[in-house]
This record gives sequence, C-alpha cells and structure tokens, in this order.
Amino acid sequence: MNLIIDGKKDIDFNFILENPIAMPVSEMNTAFTNVDGRDGSVHEDLGLQDITFSAVLNLFTFNDVYNDVSKMVAALFNANEFTTDTWPFIFKKKHISWSEIANEMGVTAKIQINVRCHPLKFLKNSPTQSFTAAGTVKNTGTYSSKPLLKLYAKGAGASSVTLNGTKFTMNMQKEYVFVDCELLDAYYTTTNMNRFMLGSFPTLKPGDNNLTFDGAIAKIEIEPRCCNL
Repeated sequence: MNLIIDGKKDIDFNFILENPIAMPVSEMNTAFTNVDGRDGSVHEDLGLQDITFSAVLNLFTFNDVYNDVSKMVAALFNANEFTTDTWPFIFKKKHISWSEIANEMGVTAKIQINVRCHPLKFLKNSPTQSFTAAGTVKNTGTYSSKPLLKLYAKGAGASSVTLNGTKFTMNMQKEYVFVDCELLDAYYTTTNMNRFMLGSFPTLKPGDNNLTFDGAIAKIEIEPRCCNL
C-alpha cells in the first residue's frame, strides 16, 4: 500500500508506509438530552463528525535525508487530498499534525502523521454525466452528495432546473454557468452569478435522481461527487 498525497506517491519522496492504514468510518454527532418523567433520552442528530487516520512513514533511501524529510513535510503540510493505491476513494484534508521526526545520525527518518478529514469518502470513479434532455442522474455512492452542475445556454433568458425534487431558476446571461452545490455558489469563470439564480441548491440521493430542465438551457453536465460513509 502506498500513501498518495495530491496525486503523488509516498515513494516519490523516498518514503514508504510502515504498515497499512486502517480505514476510518464517520460517525454521527448526536446530542442526547434527559427529560424528567420520560423513559430514555431525546436525541438530535447534528451532522457527521470529521474522520481521522494515522500513518507512519519511513525513509527508505539515505542519500539526502534532510532534503527528503523537508520535501515530505512540505507535501504533507500543503496537501488537500489523501488516498492510497488500493482505496477507491479520496479523503479531503482539514488538518494534519505529526510527532517529532525520529532521526538517527542523519541516516534514517520516521514520521508519524495524524490527518483530520472531511467526514465523507469521495469516490475516485465518479465521472461527469451529460444531458441534452430530461434524464436520470446516477449517484453510485452510499450517501447524499452535493454535485457541480455546468449549465450551457442556447440563448439568454430564465430557465428552470429540477433535480431530485429541488427546483431552481437561472437567468442565462453567459454561454455557461457553474452551479456548485457544495460551495453554494453560481459563477461564470471569475464572475459571481448568484444574483441570477433563484431557488435552492440540489443534492443527489444515492441511486437514481430525476433531472428536468427547460427554457434557455441547451445542455447540463453534472459532476456527481459521489461519496460513501
């Protein structure tokens, strides 16, 4: 198993995993409240908790120990995504910490890392789906996802889009508009287009999601961003 950091393997930095990484699983953050006169507690689900994983990386070539350590630390510090060559998913990093780097006479090095990530595992095989008419958007994950939509205009004017029962309208002022349901943002290149959108940002449930659109939209491309717990 190789740790992959923003698309580069650990061995590219002359490091290798000491042991395979245990696969973390997200848990629900739940608040429990005891109520006088009631059996059991009242609970409220507050969303998924961040997940963490740990790994130990060992230097396996010893030509330039200090330079190799510096390159690995910089890659870890600046990383956005982690995965392995055996996992079908990607973790999105939020924070990383590590212990002191064990070093023996400048010829060996060991780094233990603890990585805090987004609660969900984002699937690597989540291809863009294209539609020129009403159709079915597939979410192959096991959890609801927040897709990225690219709306192509066939002319100016207001158009409606309904995805998984959620409807919004977009006044097509540009050749295309991105609707990012994770960032809750609509834009064209660097131009904010939120003022031309009315309605809610849709999500994709696991499985099939109905898509319809009309008006000035010629085509929609959807990056489903499928994910698992």
